[in-house]
Parts: sequence; structure tokens; C-alpha cells
Amino acid sequence: MPQLRGQAQGRRTAAEHLIHLFKAPTVLMGGGPSLLRPGVCGTQVKQSDSTEAGEHQAVSLHEQTLADCERVLGSNHPRTLASRNNLASAYRAPEDLGRAISLYEQTLADCERVLGADHPTTKVVRSNMAAARQQADTDLISG
Repeated sequence: MPQLRGQAQGRRTAAEHLIHLFKAPTVLMGGGPSLLRPGVCGTQVKQSDSTEAGEHQAVSLHEQTLADCERVLGSNHPRTLASRNNLASAYRAPEDLGRAISLYEQTLADCERVLGADHPTTKVVRSNMAAARQQADTDLISG
């Protein structure tokens, strides 16, 4: 019997760990270096290497994280939506604005549908999309 109790204790600890991960805050990136925590969908990604190789590595990690979120949580889960926002922000870093804006638009539509127009995540995505559009407009004018 003690062995069963230990196994049950182990399962409870694992369940508590998952609950803790789901409750962990998600920090959404606003176009600059920051720590991104997509929750249970992947590891922490810090976008601090501004070299081209570092930026492409960050994009690759965010793409993997988003794929994991979609597979594990589904495409409409709030953490998946946050992960999609983070990927769009990673696209902005190497100035792939077209892809970033397109992903922001898709993410904003899903956030508004799933979370509502006034949800904090929706507001962050909306703000990030506006900043990316402004950046694209500025690049068009100056370029």
C-alpha cells in the first residue's frame, strides 16, 4: 500500500505542476527584447541576439513553440494566441513586416472572437499590429 500512496502522491505533484504552469503569466513581446513565456507550450525564449543568425533562431524557436501550443492546447487557446503574437513580434525583429502584420491580423481576429475586444491580450496584439503597420509605413516613406 505505501507504494500506491507514493505513486498517487507523484501524480498529484505532477498535476499541481501543470496547474502552476497554466497559471504562469505570459509576457507578450512588444517589438523589443523581452522574455517570452508561452506557458506549457515550450521553453523560455529570450530574444536578445540582434544578429541575423540570432533573429532567425528566435523565429525558429517561436515557430516550434506555436506548433506545440496548437498541437497540445488547440488553435484557439489563450496561450496559443499569445504564442502567435510572440511569433509575429519575432518576425518584426528581422523586419519581415509583411509576415508579421499578416500574423497579427489573424491573431487579432481570433483574440477578438475568443477573448473579446477588451481582453488584455487582445489589446496587446492590437497595439503590436498598429506598431508594425506604422513601422511599415515609415519604411515605405523613408525607403
